[in-house]
Amino acid sequence: MGSAYCATTDLSQGLNAVALSSIPLAEQTAACVSASAILDSYFNGRWPLPLLTWDFAVTIAAVHIAVKLALDARGSSPLAHGDETVERNYERAIEWAKGVQRQTVHPTVTYRTPAAAYVLPQVSSPNRARGW
Repeated sequence: MGSAYCATTDLSQGLNAVALSSIPLAEQTAACVSASAILDSYFNGRWPLPLLTWDFAVTIAAVHIAVKLALDARGSSPLAHGDETVERNYERAIEWAKGVQRQTVHPTVTYRTPAAAYVLPQVSSPNRARGW
């Protein structure tokens, strides 16, 4: 399991409270998990996962993806003008993630340094070096 880049409490940064209240908490949580997995699919080629820390740019990208996923699960009205903003934010978040993958966008993250796959042998001697 990767990192959760946003929480349900963060979703209010991408969707107003009234619209958010119409989405069950379980669906909001699932959208956050899915959005984080989508971002991980872009981050995976660049850093060892899971990330330990990340900046706000990662969180807001996850929020925009999660909001789109949550509204898709709930169902949205094609006549609602707010959906255009959600769609545009989602597309920008995906383009941002592609930029991270291509290394043209550089969010501040901390990742765990992978353990060495093998340990090189060590040679030691109690005698002094002979100078050979």
